[in-house]
Amino acid sequence: DDAPLCGATSDYSSYLSLTGLTAGATYYIRVDGYSNLVGSFGIIAIDGSASFPSVPGQDCGFSNPVCNSTMSVSNPGYQGIGTGCDLPTSYCLSSGERGSVWYGFTTNAAGNINFDIVPNDWPGAPSTTSTDYDFSLFKMTTSSCAAILAGTNTPAACNYSSLGVTGVSPTGNAPAAYPGYNGSYEPQVACAAGDSWIIVIQNYSNS
Repeated sequence: DDAPLCGATSDYSSYLSLTGLTAGATYYIRVDGYSNLVGSFGIIAIDGSASFPSVPGQDCGFSNPVCNSTMSVSNPGYQGIGTGCDLPTSYCLSSGERGSVWYGFTTNAAGNINFDIVPNDWPGAPSTTSTDYDFSLFKMTTSSCAAILAGTNTPAACNYSSLGVTGVSPTGNAPAAYPGYNGSYEPQVACAAGDSWIIVIQNYSNS
């Protein structure tokens, strides 16, 4: 039924590990929705000695590039965790990886990193009701995705608030445009020219 856990997070994709199959034989897989649910799906089949192909944007080693000052993701956005579990439960995102997307970038000058993550369903101030997004920012200049998974790359910034609008700012409080969100913001992060970074953004409820 369900694929292996990623930390404390269930992956509701189905997973089959089959042995003793006959070369040249035809096998059938029947797919049905749990509790009459419907929707689209995909099937990936690999030889047992191979690895599942990475999912661009959803696996740490294949992060999306940050290529604009404003980037939008349409609804419903990213679901699940990609091919593998890339995030342990030892960071502030204590449930592990869930509804995640990874973005990578390199800073071209010394300064400070600041950003806002704004859910598409936030109706605007003064509301603090929206989808719950969380994030963790890692410096990768001398580190790796394996170090993140091993729990040895401490995040430069991380927030697990239940509030939806989140990010980092010069004061560590929410910018004036997002009143009521101080609890979901972290202080800005200093950077040098040529530093490499990766950020994982998570939709906690996979909504």
